[in-house]
Amino acid sequence: MWFTIVLLFNAILGSSAGTVHLYVSPTGSDSNSGLDTSHPLKTIHKARDKLEDASIKDNEVYIELMQGYHDLSSTLTFTHQHPYPVTIRSYQHQEVHVTGGKRIASNQFKYLDTKQDSAAMSLISARGLLKVRRVNLKDVGITDFGRLEKFGFYSRRTAPLEVFINGKPLRLAEWPDNNFINIKSIPNGRNGTTFTYNATRDAFWSREKDPWVYGFWYWSWADHSAQVKKVDSKAHEITLTAPTHYGLRTGNLRSDGRHYINGYSHQGGYFRVFNMLSELDQPLKYNLLSELVQSVSIIYMLSELDHSVSIFYILSELDQSVRTFYILSELDQLVSIFYMLSELDKSVSIFYMLSELDQSVSMFYMLSELDQSVSIFYMLSELDHSVSIFYILSELDQSVRTFYILSELDQSVSIFYMLSELDQSVNIFYMLSELDQSVSIFYMLSELDQSVSIFYMLSELDQSGEYYLDRTTGILYIWPNTPKGDLKDTDVVYVSLINSCISLSNGIKNMNFEDFTLEACRHYGIEAQNGHNLKFSNLEVKNTGTYGISCSGDCRSVSVSKCEIHDSDGGIKISGGNRKTLTSSGNIVEDNHIHHFGRASAVGSNGISVSGVNNIIKNNHMHHCTYTGIYWTGNDHVFEYNHIHDCCYNSTDCGAFMTGRDWTFRGNIIRYNYLHDHVRYWPGAEVRAVMLDDQMSSITMEKNIFAHNEVHANIGGGRDNIFSYNVFYESRSHALDVDGRGHAGTGGNSGSLDTKLKAMPYTNSVWASKYPKLAAMAKMDAKSRGAPAGNQILHNLYVMIHGKKTINYHGSFVMNTGYFNHVDNHAASKSDFVSPEHNNFELRCQAKDWANKANFPQPVSYDKVGPRYPYGPRYFNKGISPVNKVYSSITTGSCH
Repeated sequence: MWFTIVLLFNAILGSSAGTVHLYVSPTGSDSNSGLDTSHPLKTIHKARDKLEDASIKDNEVYIELMQGYHDLSSTLTFTHQHPYPVTIRSYQHQEVHVTGGKRIASNQFKYLDTKQDSAAMSLISARGLLKVRRVNLKDVGITDFGRLEKFGFYSRRTAPLEVFINGKPLRLAEWPDNNFINIKSIPNGRNGTTFTYNATRDAFWSREKDPWVYGFWYWSWADHSAQVKKVDSKAHEITLTAPTHYGLRTGNLRSDGRHYINGYSHQGGYFRVFNMLSELDQPLKYNLLSELVQSVSIIYMLSELDHSVSIFYILSELDQSVRTFYILSELDQLVSIFYMLSELDKSVSIFYMLSELDQSVSMFYMLSELDQSVSIFYMLSELDHSVSIFYILSELDQSVRTFYILSELDQSVSIFYMLSELDQSVNIFYMLSELDQSVSIFYMLSELDQSVSIFYMLSELDQSGEYYLDRTTGILYIWPNTPKGDLKDTDVVYVSLINSCISLSNGIKNMNFEDFTLEACRHYGIEAQNGHNLKFSNLEVKNTGTYGISCSGDCRSVSVSKCEIHDSDGGIKISGGNRKTLTSSGNIVEDNHIHHFGRASAVGSNGISVSGVNNIIKNNHMHHCTYTGIYWTGNDHVFEYNHIHDCCYNSTDCGAFMTGRDWTFRGNIIRYNYLHDHVRYWPGAEVRAVMLDDQMSSITMEKNIFAHNEVHANIGGGRDNIFSYNVFYESRSHALDVDGRGHAGTGGNSGSLDTKLKAMPYTNSVWASKYPKLAAMAKMDAKSRGAPAGNQILHNLYVMIHGKKTINYHGSFVMNTGYFNHVDNHAASKSDFVSPEHNNFELRCQAKDWANKANFPQPVSYDKVGPRYPYGPRYFNKGISPVNKVYSSITTGSCH
């Protein structure tokens, strides 16, 4: 009786919950209780299911992940709605990896086999034959290969099966590697599907099973992948299965590589091929072809003499049950070294080959010994500098045959010809770059066109770090991205299998994720919708198909902090708050390191994507992004103390900060950020550190440091923007760019702007009191609304390169103080800063005197931007300490 009364009394008072710990280990068992470290569960799925147990659900729960790799069998979905939090974390900061994939033991990858892989070998370079390995995924229990889908231009990529070695992603075999090739002509016009190009290696492409292309087909700000319907190698012509988003145009890449010289009117029209085995030619790809190593002339020859038909096969491994080969070689980067492996007598089956360079006489001596007690063979190579020809003469005097091997290097075209002769009365074999199986002739030809990029082609599996998957046979070909391009038993090879790794159901609340690595997810790492009270901290999220962490819809009180996110197609996507009532989201993204994102698609794969009301984005470090660092929509966001650099490196008409095309996105603040080295490498419009596109209005941009950007910031026809107290240091072009693109009040974006304006209650008391200038637009006609009125550019400090403008006005009518009021700014020099080359922009000399008079504050200190605390899981040596926090206090010289 008394016990019942006490329970009832505690329930009425709302007594605090207890704490439950559930332990999960890759070596555990789901039949265990999971309640102590001696009896851990095996799967996180089982721990998730136990959250609904009557004895657990009304408690604060910690799911403790013990050391090792926790491979998810399917998306880990949580539906938690209980008042007490659930935390998923590493146990005692152990090294924990949660994966959406499966590990394949490195010893499962075999060298190519002449019987099983003859067709593939006909597409693979001689160098590739020594490095490429294969595994039949079906033999290791993998049958879900996913499928290639269109990606690029604001789509959310669901990747097919991808490959990762030691946590680093491989890429689908492509050509040109990390580059593009111009479209030469478009026979059926802009809206057609056929185009021509200048490339001769496409003889391989027509033999590929599922080639794709990726490019910037019309605009250099709109990327798009497309499936290839047909390759006509005689006409050097590709036909796509469907039109691209904006159509096609002839290419605008320059032969000298200075593509950035071509501006807005000369952009787009370039592509690469991918998903080609013949282009598996670099260590970071998965597919196969040939590569010309220009710094050293290297020829690898693996020859097996099949006495019954007198054919030489290029092999990477011989049947170890029958014979073993050893290669001992030394590479001197200044010379050409030939590796030759030959079998003569199957009864012996072992050859040792040593190579030594005597630089003083430019000769190679190669000693091979077959039977130490019987035979010694000498191989002499002489370099004739006058004609750049290498002769390799090797003679094996036996009772029945003599072998001659001659190699010639023609440096003018970088083509290797190899001639092997066996028994002059019978057979001659030529090795150039293609296997003509009907006559048993190998051709080996490698061509490099620096001006031009095709993907998912076996014939382009030609570098380390590439892969190719034959979806009909299930055979995966990889060229490992390890330092030596090989695989050891200790190398960790994973393939991705499931889409989103962790999914939080609609309206979920009170969950925390902390201190582990999440990787190998085909879609999102973690996705939530309308989540409340969610915390993501000290995570590493990598190798995802799209954003690492996403909370969409109306998310409230969500924080993402101290995370390391990289090698994804986007970092963090977050939205929340109510725009019509201007209710704050309470979300915060802080102290994260987000880098190397946009690894497959560029446009729309942002470091942080923000929407809604009053999201706080602070103290993040973002860099090496193919498109935008921070893209936002909505109201009252604060972006402060972020360090962002090296964005937009694969596209143009882009900004490290970017937004636009909505007058109602008011109240946003960009302050105390350090934005540098955002420059243009490709044809098209400028790259900016801050891009206010298509009449974006009412941004307050103050107290930031801009350095070494092409353009520091633009105002694309918007209204009521305020730029003040910023340092604009050495732009490569003009510092600021302004225009009046909507001044006529018709055409362009006027229709969509008016529609979006009417969709918001911008004249009600809440909006009118907060944004009175926006409310005033209700009484304006279309032309007045479209005018770039009320922009203030004042109290800024400029350091300009000689001949560059502080402001570039598009049209004389824009030079109107009612539009752009550019006053009370100051021109300074390098010597007015302590050490800008070391990120110290503290003012001194004349600039300091001016600042004191103008109440201009000292620029934000370098140690105040970027993460303030160690980020990533604790097993990263207790987290990765914030980088670049020390800056020079040494001055650049005397004042002048």
